[in-house]
Amino acid sequence: QLEDLPLHKVALVTAAAEPLTTPYVRDGGYTGYLAGLRDAFRYDAAYNAAARTPYTPPPNAPDIPDPQVAQWHSMAWGALIGALLITLGLLFNVLRGLIRRGRR
Repeated sequence: QLEDLPLHKVALVTAAAEPLTTPYVRDGGYTGYLAGLRDAFRYDAAYNAAARTPYTPPPNAPDIPDPQVAQWHSMAWGALIGALLITLGLLFNVLRGLIRRGRR
Protein backbone atom coordinates (compact mmCIF):
# COMPACT_ATOMS: atom_id res chain seq x y z
CA GLN A 1 0.00 0.00 0.00
CA LEU A 2 2.89 2.36 0.68
CA GLU A 3 5.01 1.32 -2.28
CA ASP A 4 4.25 4.41 -4.40
CA LEU A 5 4.64 6.92 -1.56
CA PRO A 6 8.07 8.52 -1.06
CA LEU A 7 8.36 7.38 2.56
CA HIS A 8 11.22 5.73 4.37
CA LYS A 9 9.97 2.38 5.61
CA VAL A 10 11.47 1.01 8.82
CA ALA A 11 10.56 -2.37 10.27
CA LEU A 12 10.15 -2.65 14.04
CA VAL A 13 10.94 -6.13 15.34
CA THR A 14 11.81 -7.76 18.63
CA ALA A 15 15.42 -8.63 19.38
CA ALA A 16 14.58 -12.34 19.23
CA ALA A 17 13.10 -12.01 15.72
CA GLU A 18 15.99 -9.95 14.34
CA PRO A 19 17.90 -12.83 12.67
CA LEU A 20 14.72 -14.08 11.00
CA THR A 21 13.62 -10.71 9.62
CA THR A 22 16.96 -9.51 8.23
CA PRO A 23 16.56 -11.15 4.77
CA TYR A 24 13.00 -9.85 4.37
CA VAL A 25 13.88 -6.30 5.37
CA ARG A 26 16.84 -6.07 2.99
CA ASP A 27 14.89 -7.41 0.01
CA GLY A 28 11.61 -5.67 0.81
CA GLY A 29 12.52 -2.07 0.07
CA TYR A 30 12.91 -1.02 3.69
CA THR A 31 15.35 1.66 4.75
CA GLY A 32 16.27 -0.44 7.76
CA TYR A 33 14.89 -1.97 10.91
CA LEU A 34 14.93 -1.40 14.64
CA ALA A 35 15.37 -4.52 16.72
CA GLY A 36 14.71 -4.60 20.42
CA LEU A 37 14.99 -2.14 23.25
CA ARG A 38 18.55 -1.04 22.41
CA ASP A 39 17.60 0.22 18.95
CA ALA A 40 14.43 1.83 20.28
CA PHE A 41 16.48 3.88 22.76
CA ARG A 42 18.97 4.86 20.06
CA TYR A 43 16.18 5.89 17.67
CA ASP A 44 14.43 7.89 20.37
CA ALA A 45 17.66 9.66 21.33
CA ALA A 46 18.52 10.53 17.72
CA TYR A 47 15.01 11.48 16.57
CA ASN A 48 14.07 13.57 19.60
CA ALA A 49 17.48 15.07 20.36
CA ALA A 50 16.37 18.63 19.55
CA ALA A 51 12.99 18.36 21.27
CA ARG A 52 14.10 16.83 24.56
CA THR A 53 16.58 17.69 27.21
CA PRO A 54 18.24 14.95 29.22
CA TYR A 55 16.54 14.11 32.49
CA THR A 56 18.25 15.38 35.61
CA PRO A 57 16.82 14.45 39.00
CA PRO A 58 15.89 17.18 41.45
CA PRO A 59 18.58 17.99 44.04
CA ASN A 60 16.74 16.34 46.98
CA ALA A 61 15.49 13.26 45.07
CA PRO A 62 16.99 9.81 45.65
CA ASP A 63 19.32 8.51 42.99
CA ILE A 64 17.28 6.89 40.18
CA PRO A 65 19.01 4.10 38.20
CA ASP A 66 19.52 4.50 34.49
CA PRO A 67 16.62 2.59 32.82
CA GLN A 68 18.89 1.25 30.06
CA VAL A 69 21.19 -0.34 32.65
CA ALA A 70 18.48 -1.30 35.15
CA GLN A 71 16.65 -3.41 32.55
CA TRP A 72 19.63 -5.71 32.19
CA HIS A 73 19.96 -6.06 35.95
CA SER A 74 16.35 -7.21 36.28
CA MET A 75 16.89 -9.78 33.55
CA ALA A 76 20.00 -11.06 35.31
CA TRP A 77 18.09 -11.39 38.59
CA GLY A 78 15.35 -13.36 36.84
CA ALA A 79 17.89 -15.73 35.28
CA LEU A 80 19.64 -16.14 38.64
CA ILE A 81 16.39 -16.97 40.43
CA GLY A 82 15.46 -19.48 37.72
CA ALA A 83 18.88 -21.15 37.94
CA LEU A 84 18.65 -21.31 41.74
CA LEU A 85 15.20 -22.91 41.60
CA ILE A 86 16.44 -25.54 39.16
CA THR A 87 19.48 -26.22 41.37
CA LEU A 88 17.34 -26.52 44.51
CA GLY A 89 14.99 -28.92 42.73
CA LEU A 90 17.95 -31.00 41.58
CA LEU A 91 19.41 -31.18 45.09
CA PHE A 92 16.04 -32.01 46.63
CA ASN A 93 15.43 -34.88 44.21
CA VAL A 94 18.98 -36.25 44.58
CA LEU A 95 18.66 -36.27 48.38
CA ARG A 96 15.21 -37.83 48.17
CA GLY A 97 16.55 -40.55 45.88
CA LEU A 98 19.48 -41.27 48.21
CA ILE A 99 17.18 -41.51 51.22
CA ARG A 100 14.86 -43.92 49.39
CA ARG A 101 17.80 -46.02 48.25
CA GLY A 102 19.11 -46.21 51.84
CA ARG A 103 15.78 -47.58 53.15
CA ARG A 104 15.91 -50.67 50.93
